[in-house]
Amino acid sequence: MEYYIRTDTSNDLVSTLELALEFLVKASTDDRYWKWVVYAFHSAVQSTAALALEGGNGFLVQKPDTMRRMLAAPASPSGPVEPHMDNFGRLINKTLTQANLYPGAIALQDSDLVRVLESLDELRDEFVHFNVKSWSIERAHLFRCLIGALEYIHHYICVSPAFLWHEDAIQLRARSATLNLRDRLGQLYGIE
Repeated sequence: MEYYIRTDTSNDLVSTLELALEFLVKASTDDRYWKWVVYAFHSAVQSTAALALEGGNGFLVQKPDTMRRMLAAPASPSGPVEPHMDNFGRLINKTLTQANLYPGAIALQDSDLVRVLESLDELRDEFVHFNVKSWSIERAHLFRCLIGALEYIHHYICVSPAFLWHEDAIQLRARSATLNLRDRLGQLYGIE
């Protein structure tokens, strides 16, 4: 057995998309899995944003102050700066700016989608910080969040690829997992 579990953002995204499909199928007959569906979709959106913004150096993925310190680090006697990923909403908004993407990628322009992804982020936060409470989640709202998340992921993986993939096999798995999720979501909930 190896001493380490190894992964990277691309592999994590693909694994998350594949697990999202498994959780989605299980959630269709067992409500206990909805929490994990939300986690998986949220994680996949965040990884999609990070990969779209990576740009070979990862600066745009960082919180603004961290990015400034990283850019100044070569001239600073304090040395390297520890990365600190920006928050979900700012990552999404950065991917909507064409100048932040690799040449050839097209930024998604959909203000309604931003609101849906903000709702997904709120759902995830409520699950992560589940207080002493009872909670009813409207299924239609949940489905809107998942559909929006998948639309975002699909755009940056399949429609206007925005990543620099280092392995063709990982890219193919990402595309396949995204398309399988779209098909399954459509089958389960009557959407296209």
